[in-house]
Amino acid sequence: MNLNGIQEQVLAVLKESFTVTELPHDTYTEVKYPKFLPVMHFHIRRYDVDGLGQLFIMHTETKVGMELVTVSLPAAKGQNVPYLLIDMMSMKNKDTVMVEYYDCTDGKVQAQAFEQVKETYRSLPDYREDVAWYIHERAPYSLIKRGDAGRMVRMVLDSVKAYAKTAKTASVDPANAQRLIEFRERMISKGNPATDITNKVFGAKGAGDFFRNCIFKV
Repeated sequence: MNLNGIQEQVLAVLKESFTVTELPHDTYTEVKYPKFLPVMHFHIRRYDVDGLGQLFIMHTETKVGMELVTVSLPAAKGQNVPYLLIDMMSMKNKDTVMVEYYDCTDGKVQAQAFEQVKETYRSLPDYREDVAWYIHERAPYSLIKRGDAGRMVRMVLDSVKAYAKTAKTASVDPANAQRLIEFRERMISKGNPATDITNKVFGAKGAGDFFRNCIFKV
């Protein structure tokens, strides 16, 4: 799966519904691990999605042939839409895509567009994950897939389009921001897929700050 250009495609879909502005670069923008003779390069970009929240996109390249793109978009302004987290991984011709939704609203999400995307891509093989606490908190219309690279890229873009369309017309509940924060803190304290590597790169405290300020900004 060729992940070059995915960032631009995701941005183009969001810009059909929202004004999207890149935020200034800082010490998080380009990160290497280890600092000397690095084997992992993290290219991080953050954007303000006007009226919705802060978008995080990270493109990870490694010396062992793994490539990963992560997209994180919490609706920090309180829209009744789920938290959207996308991971696209390519390694040794094994491609995996996870489009995860976490409903931090008070049960007010209009999920028809997400359910339609899930139905469209139902035939893609499911990816079997290791047991983790957050799996049980995912919305049922999440997509955890592997297989045909081209279809999975289209699945991601269709998912982002469904999210933008739903968020554009969603009602707002200011209490959703606090629910997002509570879920974020559980992801930090109980662990998430990025915990091991972010702890190595930033240390435990720094990893928490990175998660709060970059990946999951509310």
